[in-house]
Amino acid sequence: MNSEILTIDELMERAGKDIERKLVYCIPIFILAVITPILAWYSFVIPETEEPAIWFQRSGSLTVLFAVWMEYNLMKVNEHVFPSGHTFSQQAALAKKYQPIFKVAQYMAVLLAIMGTVIWGYGDLFK
Repeated sequence: MNSEILTIDELMERAGKDIERKLVYCIPIFILAVITPILAWYSFVIPETEEPAIWFQRSGSLTVLFAVWMEYNLMKVNEHVFPSGHTFSQQAALAKKYQPIFKVAQYMAVLLAIMGTVIWGYGDLFK
């Protein structure tokens, strides 16, 4: 059994790396969420039997899926960025460092979810 004892600084360093990894992981998900409807709009990825308007509309569901996936990853970061209960000064510093980028990523995920929902519901009328 591994009984490793870590200092607060080591724990915060690990938490910082975990936050960075999860935030960076959101980048390709964001790109997929944005590029999917663009590819569908310009009919780059469309089966021969489908109409372009319907395919664009369906791309909205994938955009919503990616937005939810992105938000799921951000939920794992939330506990570090907005700590509750008794906190150490190192936790406060870590939270202050990552809160701005976390909030931007959260807003982007919500925006993608809204955009995907509109495309999913009314995409055939736009095309």
